[in-house]
Amino acid sequence: MKKNLSIILIVLMLVIPVFAMGAKTNIGYFEQEIGKIEVNGYAKITKKADIVNFHIRIENIAKNNYEAQNNVNRTSNNLIKELIGLEIKEESIVTNNIRLSKYQEWIKDEYVDKGYRAVQSIDIKIDFDKDLVGKIVKIMSTDNNTRISYISYELKNREQYDSELRRKAVINAYEKATDYALASNSKIDRVLFITENIYNDYTPSYRGSYEAKSMAMDSGMDEPTNIYPSNITLTKQVKVIYTVK
Repeated sequence: MKKNLSIILIVLMLVIPVFAMGAKTNIGYFEQEIGKIEVNGYAKITKKADIVNFHIRIENIAKNNYEAQNNVNRTSNNLIKELIGLEIKEESIVTNNIRLSKYQEWIKDEYVDKGYRAVQSIDIKIDFDKDLVGKIVKIMSTDNNTRISYISYELKNREQYDSELRRKAVINAYEKATDYALASNSKIDRVLFITENIYNDYTPSYRGSYEAKSMAMDSGMDEPTNIYPSNITLTKQVKVIYTVK
């Protein structure tokens, strides 16, 4: 009995100081409560777009599926030849969709078969050049099967701006945290935690559907269509937690 009591006393002598120490530090079972400020930091950079994407749709409706698809193939092949003639690289031209389906019209309260519709979607990605863009739009105007669904813009080497955005976002977070600390009669001590939030960049695009028959003069356009890209705003958001003293 005395032996068991002695063991219990020894264990208590070892454990009690650990608990007492834990109340003042991070050792043991109790974590000391610390003052914290949690803020979000934002940053943005605006740059002029230097890449343009053409999203092109080639479509034909014919009495049978062979004729519809053949007409689209002919238009597509001629278009690609003309684009390559403008020194656009083949790897910059991508076919992303081919579809062949029945074509119906709503007549007298019912759908009536009118033949077949063939569709092919092509994307062209090039470095922005105002003259080249105008020439591409002019090519689109020469065939009634072709239209530009829309044009969008990008930044080349977009990743090179990430470091600058992160630095600016963290600086913005620190400035906010400093304001809070001064208002609460405290001082920023150290960074406890940083995380980068998922925040979508805004990429403007010039949208418009260009029907060949609506923009093509009988013998083609004398002047190229001038298109000017919008600015692109890149953004970054971080969450930072600071300890205060």
